Amino acid sequence: MQKPPQYFEGILQLRHPTQEIIKFVHEQIVKDKRAHIAKEKKLKSGIDIFISSQHYLQALGRKLKIKFGGTMVISCRIQTCSHLTSKDLYRVSVLFEPLKVAKGDTVKIHNKLWKVLLINNQVQLQHTLSGEKRWFKIEYVKDLQKVSA
Repeated sequence: MQKPPQYFEGILQLRHPTQEIIKFVHEQIVKDKRAHIAKEKKLKSGIDIFISSQHYLQALGRKLKIKFGGTMVISCRIQTCSHLTSKDLYRVSVLFEPLKVAKGDTVKIHNKLWKVLLINNQVQLQHTLSGEKRWFKIEYVKDLQKVSA
């Protein structure tokens, strides 16, 4: 059965996205053809994209986290109960907020300069003077600003 064009199962909440991130999301949805965009809502802090497939939405959120690095939160809530199967139907929200720094940037922590080497589930930094390498949780570095060299 064909679903109406305004039908959606989840919301991709992009906060403080760059144009590159928004373009990536649109290109992925068009390329994969596993879902469609029901609507978009522009907000002061970003954009909400309503997507027709919650499973595809979660996969897209993971792709964003791997490609751009940042924090991703998946939350779901009961939307209704299916009258055919008597199962609960959920609506999913994926919140993605990219880091303010990228690989190769220099950041300042406790008046020491660190270079960003790698961004995965954690961020690897290298002290610019001593060469010491350390891993930090994304939550610790998500609000750090890039320092101009």
